[in-house]
Amino acid sequence: MDDSRALVLEFAKEPAAGKIYTEPMGFSDELNGYLIMPTGTDEDGDGLPNYSPWNTENAYLVEITDWELGSFDPEASDFQVKGKASGKFAICLQKNDTYAPSWVAGTFKDVPIRYSGEPSWE
Repeated sequence: MDDSRALVLEFAKEPAAGKIYTEPMGFSDELNGYLIMPTGTDEDGDGLPNYSPWNTENAYLVEITDWELGSFDPEASDFQVKGKASGKFAICLQKNDTYAPSWVAGTFKDVPIRYSGEPSWE
């Protein structure tokens, strides 16, 4: 069974290479970021785990070293891979009813940039 996780971060402006982005610890209606975690169950019987978002107070620092992004195509699907990014990150998440306080840090290289609808910065 797939054990993947995904990190979703929301940026108010389009990121750019050479920039560092920070978000202080907190939780807002603007949803500055969240993790998508496997639930460990296959409720629909398709052989894949179901996933649940971990919405909790979080803080992050992201340094973008490379950012290549194409424009969103309003005539295509909302979900579009249009570029790639590289950089470093550190993220802290507060506990909730399911998960203990956690953090993760590392680097990423040539990660696909995927639109999930038209971005607010365009």
